[in-house]
Amino acid sequence: TNLIEWLLEKGRSDYGFENVFLAADCWKELADATVDSPLGRSLWHHLVNVADFRPKGAAFDNTGIVDTRQEARRISALQIRIRAIVAIGSTFPKDARAAAWLKDSALTRSNWAMRQAAIRTLGKGWRHSSDMRDWLIMFATTEDNHDVREAAVHEIGGEIQPLVTGSRASGKRISIAT
Repeated sequence: TNLIEWLLEKGRSDYGFENVFLAADCWKELADATVDSPLGRSLWHHLVNVADFRPKGAAFDNTGIVDTRQEARRISALQIRIRAIVAIGSTFPKDARAAAWLKDSALTRSNWAMRQAAIRTLGKGWRHSSDMRDWLIMFATTEDNHDVREAAVHEIGGEIQPLVTGSRASGKRISIAT
């Protein structure tokens, strides 16, 4: 836990997100890790902050490229934010708060790629939950963005595959609205 605390302390700078990701990887190795512990809450907050990463004084374009101050230090804020979304799901698997946060991200993030990452993370971490399956089906039928909707259909695909196979065998065609 000392290493995780040290990594999180170093993760407070504008570009300390790699330390936060390392701390999350270390956290996964702890047998007695609980999100309700002070360290778990700290890691949670650091990951959420990275998911909202916007460095000071940086310019954004449509792809999320930031930090025009030095070309050599150009980074993709979008890729960092997506990585944080995935890390939240993999660091706190089966946690109801993580699922709720990911659902909220899928519904409210302004960038479609971040919303898509949240959907894929939900599908991987909570796939066997009937409530999550129902939510993904509802999401897939109401989402406007094709790429995000396709991710939801893909994540529920493993669950509905036997139904499609059985219907094809009987000669009936099933169509999923996309």
